[in-house]
Amino acid sequence: MNLLVKIPLILLALGLAALLFFYTRSGLSRLRPPKLGLTPEGTLRPCSSRPNCVSSQAEDRPHQTRPFPYSGSREETQAKLGAILDATPRVHWVTRDERYWHLTAISRLFRYTDDLELQFDDSAKLVHLRSASRIGVSDMGVNRARVRALREAYERP
Repeated sequence: MNLLVKIPLILLALGLAALLFFYTRSGLSRLRPPKLGLTPEGTLRPCSSRPNCVSSQAEDRPHQTRPFPYSGSREETQAKLGAILDATPRVHWVTRDERYWHLTAISRLFRYTDDLELQFDDSAKLVHLRSASRIGVSDMGVNRARVRALREAYERP
């Protein structure tokens, strides 16, 4: 077999290996839910040192994002956010309590699972949020973009 015939076959094999790798990692993200929920102090759990998480309660700049101010009462704020999240593709409810929500977001191509958490702080009239990938190091900005899109939809009149 000459070299011109081997190159496409090698590229095809490498592509299939990469596809298999990403789909295997996707399955791992669905099997290993991280420790989530509120801490005993009533805050969202901190982001790990990896750059695949954003939180409105993070103290370090790479992980920081702003909380959402209430839009009226907590009930009005929850109604507005709930409608936005219900209309968001590939987002699924896990927990929907009075002061804490947990949702999962599934990526389109490789089906990775990310976690989105919202904590409703009535005293400060703020919605704190955390969006994080379950596996991997970098998320290529996906979690920050998710929070930005949610903020834009929430701030729309």
